[in-house]
Amino acid sequence: MASASELLQLITIPQVLHGGSGNNDSDVAESIRYDVGKINISSDMKNAFFVALEQDVQEPNSLLSKPMQAAIEVVAAKIALFFSVGKAS
Repeated sequence: MASASELLQLITIPQVLHGGSGNNDSDVAESIRYDVGKINISSDMKNAFFVALEQDVQEPNSLLSKPMQAAIEVVAAKIALFFSVGKAS
């Protein structure tokens, strides 16, 4: 059986972490050190959105501001976790 470092030498294409949501941050950060180039976090974002949406619909005169903010906060935290802050510029 090959070690992680041996596998890294054999694999020449970018890796994707399907199901990145729900994993603890240290495991996700470690996957980036192993050259995982794409991490799917849709469930984390949707969960934050819908939890906040449920709270939001309880308040009058509110139109999705808290759910959108919750989703933005999750995505911002993940961008930082993925060491991607500032890479778009």
